[in-house]
Amino acid sequence: MKKKLTTLSSLTLLALASQASAAVVFNAGFEDPMSNPIGPPHFGGWPAFSGDLAATAVSSMSNPRSGFSSAYIFITNVEDTYAGVFQNFAVVPAGDVTFEAWHASTFGSDIGYEYRIERQKNDDSEISRVELTDAPGTAFEMFSVSGTAPVDTSFDLVIYAAQSFQGGTTGGVFMDDVAVTTIPEPSGALNLVA
Repeated sequence: MKKKLTTLSSLTLLALASQASAAVVFNAGFEDPMSNPIGPPHFGGWPAFSGDLAATAVSSMSNPRSGFSSAYIFITNVEDTYAGVFQNFAVVPAGDVTFEAWHASTFGSDIGYEYRIERQKNDDSEISRVELTDAPGTAFEMFSVSGTAPVDTSFDLVIYAAQSFQGGTTGGVFMDDVAVTTIPEPSGALNLVA
C-alpha cells in the first residue's frame, strides 16, 4: 500500500510540474499608468526607461489592441538612443519561460526593436538572455520569446525596447496584452520525492 501511495504521489507531482502556469503580469494591458516599483528586482509594475528626453514609454489610449490603453514606446528624431519597459517575474531554475504580447509599429517607423527575457541572479546581474529583434507591422501581431532558465537563475526580466542605434531616428511601437508562462522542469519534481 505504501509503495502504491508513493508511486501515486510521484505521478501527481510529475503531472503538476509538467503543466504550464501563467505568471502574474501586473498591468498586462497597460490600463494603468506606468509605475516604478521599488527594486531591483522590479515586481508589480512596468517601469519605463529611456536614454534621451525625445525617447520615452507611456501608457497610451491612442491604439489599444484591447481595453482602453496600450504601452507606447517611441523615439522622435534622435540617433543612438533607446526607450522601453520591463517587469521581473519569479522563475523555477531550469524551467521554461515564454514572454508573449501583441505589438504594432507606427507608420513610417525606421527604428529597431528588441524584446527579450533576461535571466538574473539575486544581485540583479544578468546570466543570459533570449531575444528577438523582428520589426512588427502596423497592425497588431503576436510575438513569442521562449527559453530555459539556467539552474542559477533567481528571476527573469522581460523587456520590450525601441532603439535608434542602427541608423533610424524616428518611430514608435504599441504593445498590449502581455502574458508570461512558466513550465517547471519535470525532473525537479522527481528530486522532491525521496
